[in-house]
Amino acid sequence: KEKGLSQEGLAELANVSRQAVSKWESGQAQPELDKLLILSEIFEITIDELVKEGYSDTVIGKKKEEEEEEEDDDFSYSIIGGVLIGMALMIATGNAMWSAVGIFLGLGLNYILKGMR
Repeated sequence: KEKGLSQEGLAELANVSRQAVSKWESGQAQPELDKLLILSEIFEITIDELVKEGYSDTVIGKKKEEEEEEEDDDFSYSIIGGVLIGMALMIATGNAMWSAVGIFLGLGLNYILKGMR
């Protein structure tokens, strides 16, 4: 857009089809090395800048999503663990109040263990 080029215009300069440019933009395909050289000339940037643009953001984004999923799993397990601890305490003592204490213990242990990582 900054260069005022359409997909068709870029395709002509790079000697490829408009569909090839469309696939590059959508991430369905990657340009070959000879086309990267042409694109770096057209856009007046290095091949490194051309290839790496957005790459680190994507990798970091995926890692964050994976960490969030793990945290969700940890939280679920701590609730289940807390309920089980609470039920065991309730059965052992005959007092239902210990069930709530067990749930809070499970949640608290989750945060303590998460802080130790």
